Amino acid sequence: QLGLEPNTPLGQAYLIPYKNHGKLECQFQIGYKGLIDMVYRNDNIKTVQAQCVYGNDVFEYELGLEPKLVHKPAIKDRGELLLVYALWKAKNGGYGFEV
Repeated sequence: QLGLEPNTPLGQAYLIPYKNHGKLECQFQIGYKGLIDMVYRNDNIKTVQAQCVYGNDVFEYELGLEPKLVHKPAIKDRGELLLVYALWKAKNGGYGFEV
């Protein structure tokens, strides 16, 4: 129904076995690559990304009526992983992010 291929190198979706009250059942789980594929099916979306922020990167963000996101990765020795963020941008100029 979603047009995603489970258990392939594409990483779109997975069929995961779980025990439910002692009985083995299969659950469908969407992978992050599948979520990205579904987002790009919307003709209004220009880009969608997920990024990691490390201790030595320059990173600033603000929320509110005028949200702001600045990320300048360090060239080398980026340090420990601190945060992860996702962003999207629409063709009409709209955008959003979540840290």
